[in-house]
Amino acid sequence: MSGDALDTAYQQRVLNHCSFTRYPSLCLETLTGMRAGIQDVDIISALIHKIISETKLPASDLSDLSTQYGAQEAQVIYSVTDYCEELMNMSLKRLEQSLKALKSPKENKHDIQTWLSAALTFQQACKDSAEDLISDQLTSDLMKQISKKMDYLSQLGSNPLALVNRITGETNKTLGRKDDEQQGFPNWVFSRERKLLQATTIKANVIVAKDGSGHYQTVSEAIRAASGTRFVIYVKSGVYKEKIKTNKDGITLIGDGKYSTIISGDASVARGSNMPDSATFIMTGDGFIARDIGFQNTAGPQGSQALAVNIASDHSAFYRCSFSGYQDTLYALALRQFYRECDILGTIDFIFGNAAAVFQSCNILLRRPHSGGSDAILANGRTDPGQNTGFSVQKSSITASSDLAPVKHSVNCYLGRPWRQYSRAVVMESTIDDVISPRGWLEWPGQGIRHQASGIRHQASGIASIDVKKLRDVDLCIVESVAYSPRKELLQIKGISEAKVDKIIEAASKLVPLGFTSTSQLHAQRLKIIQITSGSRELDKILEGGIETGSITELYGEFCSGKTQLIHLPIARRRW
Repeated sequence: MSGDALDTAYQQRVLNHCSFTRYPSLCLETLTGMRAGIQDVDIISALIHKIISETKLPASDLSDLSTQYGAQEAQVIYSVTDYCEELMNMSLKRLEQSLKALKSPKENKHDIQTWLSAALTFQQACKDSAEDLISDQLTSDLMKQISKKMDYLSQLGSNPLALVNRITGETNKTLGRKDDEQQGFPNWVFSRERKLLQATTIKANVIVAKDGSGHYQTVSEAIRAASGTRFVIYVKSGVYKEKIKTNKDGITLIGDGKYSTIISGDASVARGSNMPDSATFIMTGDGFIARDIGFQNTAGPQGSQALAVNIASDHSAFYRCSFSGYQDTLYALALRQFYRECDILGTIDFIFGNAAAVFQSCNILLRRPHSGGSDAILANGRTDPGQNTGFSVQKSSITASSDLAPVKHSVNCYLGRPWRQYSRAVVMESTIDDVISPRGWLEWPGQGIRHQASGIRHQASGIASIDVKKLRDVDLCIVESVAYSPRKELLQIKGISEAKVDKIIEAASKLVPLGFTSTSQLHAQRLKIIQITSGSRELDKILEGGIETGSITELYGEFCSGKTQLIHLPIARRRW
């Protein structure tokens, strides 16, 4: 092919590819004259090379800010620029990984998507830090420069991600995924890591003990001794008042229990920390594993934003851990994260960030907010429709903590709110207490409803007492009447969503007497469907022979949890 023909073919290829991006003009400008190859991977590679060449802070002289600003202002600016420099280095790491992975684009598609998504997240995190200072007239010019540069990098980064998402073909990493996920783990949690998570005995490289009986007395010392490959640290019970920050790969922390071994701190925005650095535990190294250990920030209501953890670790896994804080407890910043059988406590936006994070079989507990405040669990920060990020809460329990429970009906609580334009969060197959407002999700302040944001509560088994009341208010008082009501009539009940109607119909249908004439027969039939218990063996015997079943109030326990736990009321024999 002649040079002219090659140029023409290249230009046609570029035009075609750029038409699929969010910023086609920038895409054309980037690729025009670069003389990249005409294959798909060549064009994606050229776009990533451009981002790498631009990934740095503005050219303003940052070497001696104290000559331009007072000492206090300079210190604040340094905290932002240092954090942004760290984020730029983290972004470069993921961009360079993506370039290498492009040698086998189909096999590595999921990895490339994840790493390019993370680069965008790190750019946004830098912008957020800068914009916090834009209102300060003394520092606004520099912060505006940083914010503008991050916008430019985000546009550059969006384009190759859009093209990677168009790569077709089944990847090797997709094969076998079903078997992996049937065992309850993402496919990227490999066998060695699973054994670490599930092992009954601990084979540790080092032991940490406050009383001096181990190799080290602090967790920080043990992490410093890690080699960068898989390194297992057993942390004996105790409260370790430390602030830990590391970028080492392959760290594993195993404690004596989520409330027995605790890493604790009290840094907060109110006390002078920036939000990301307020975390008690910060991990940016890949492959981090934690088991049977707790992370907490004790700053409380007075601390404003105060993180327990800040996680940007790819392929990180937390098993039987606890995360306790107040505002912004768990910062799932970026990359692939997995949480199983964990307890997470907080008030507002206490699970937030832009990771691809799964929370499976977890206990999510809402704490009592400050006077007049409200609670929201999830705040996902997805900024680009091409990012493979989002939060998934599956088979979990969402309830009020002990301090909120007595006043839960006076506090507005929500599953979450969309932090960014393309926020994505799913709550599925979970038990949701009536602490959560019937509307489920809340808009972000000042933004209204973001139509691009998706917040889904899927197959949630939490049918609250307020839902039972709404049914009774329209004279649907027994299970049969609910089960046999046309769906369109149930949809007309104010305050009951379409998804909730489906769940109510499903639950009621399982409990319809279906022609049985005695309570004993009905009870026996139910036992074939699902285990029934009142929590007391003796009371179970009484209920079997004497309770007049059928009232939706009596059966509220079955509606609520799916565990079919009858609520025995003093007026249980009355037909409603």
